[in-house]
Amino acid sequence: MLTLEVPITEIPLLSYEKYHNRLVTFQKRAEIILLLATQPYLQRQQIAQIVNVDRDTVTNSIKLYNSSGFVGLMSIQFKGQKSALNTHQAVLETYFLQNHPLSSKEAIHNIKELTNLSRSSTQVRN
Repeated sequence: MLTLEVPITEIPLLSYEKYHNRLVTFQKRAEIILLLATQPYLQRQQIAQIVNVDRDTVTNSIKLYNSSGFVGLMSIQFKGQKSALNTHQAVLETYFLQNHPLSSKEAIHNIKELTNLSRSSTQVRN
């Protein structure tokens, strides 16, 4: 059985994230851990119903909190594909912070000039 021990100092952080984090996933994770910490008599199925998530999400949130703490709970665990632009990230960030493109076409052109990699307008906008 999974156990959970939340330091008293993290309860205000969880309470804040529950309402103020802009990502709903993080709000729900915070609410799950907050409910488990403040109302230990609740079963996981009840918490799942209160938060409107699957019971597995409750279990996964507990595992994530136990392995990585509050910081891990508030991070995205998405692996995704590596982009060829990753190796040029520092250069692109520096350039675009100093030279804001006025259009996606301008950004496409700048990326091509800096990295010799082509990107579509959809990739640049997103």
